[in-house]
Amino acid sequence: MQVALTIIVIVVIILILMLIQKRKVASSWTGTVTAIDKRTIRKSKHKHDHEMVIKYRTDMNKNGKFSIVESAFAQYFPNLQIGDRLVKVSGEYLPKPASSN
Repeated sequence: MQVALTIIVIVVIILILMLIQKRKVASSWTGTVTAIDKRTIRKSKHKHDHEMVIKYRTDMNKNGKFSIVESAFAQYFPNLQIGDRLVKVSGEYLPKPASSN
């Protein structure tokens, strides 16, 4: 009985996390970068990695943030600076810098 209850709880947690992730991917917004912070992630006793945390404010005045590994940040956001515009398209995982026309 306890094993069945544990399995049910795990399945419910997984479903909730999947719905949250699906909602994030389905969202769309435009906004302005307000901060770019570098954070160290400890992977093991002797190994660590860095991630970049990008904070933004949407045009609807909502604050948000996302993080990305430093190497991917250099690839996808090589010239991103505070004040730059971001566009998050529904169905895409990450926002993209707005093209400057």
